Amino acid sequence: MKVDTARQKRHLMVAILVALALGLVPSTSLAQSRYAFTVGLMGGLGGSTDAEPDTDLNNFGLQALFAMDLDIHTMFSVRAGQLDLETDAGELYDTELAYVTLSGEYRMTAGFYESGLFLGLGYYDLNGAPLVPGDSALGLTLGTTGDFRLTDRFSLLVEIAGHYADLDHAQFFLHGHAGVAFHF
Repeated sequence: MKVDTARQKRHLMVAILVALALGLVPSTSLAQSRYAFTVGLMGGLGGSTDAEPDTDLNNFGLQALFAMDLDIHTMFSVRAGQLDLETDAGELYDTELAYVTLSGEYRMTAGFYESGLFLGLGYYDLNGAPLVPGDSALGLTLGTTGDFRLTDRFSLLVEIAGHYADLDHAQFFLHGHAGVAFHF
């Protein structure tokens, strides 16, 4: 029975990132916030801006979100997602980028919605066609988000994010997502 050491390394890296993030989260609770947690599911479009040939920004992706309030207007968020990278030819034919990011998020109230900026670290894994063997790396994410409350517990989430990861076939990725969130 052959053990896949690359897969074990990827799982270990994700576990280390989550453990570090949980160790950095303060243990105090928020008296000012009515709901301290948010979960969300989003779909959207994106691609790589430096792949050869260019993948355009019309590739479908999914993303799940878990966020926890740390203080007034400050959140810790975990995003996990995948982005299909399709080109007609070249190295990224029929590949997929999977990622997990840990971010600090800063929100500002803007009338009927909250806008925010997030910055964080991530783990990125690019897999696909025979020309792209499994490739993974740590990276950075930067983005902006909008949270439009529909009810007391549900809201519409919209976000635009950029990612950098030192992968062999592409390093820069952009995507936009929209979906729903539940606050509890």
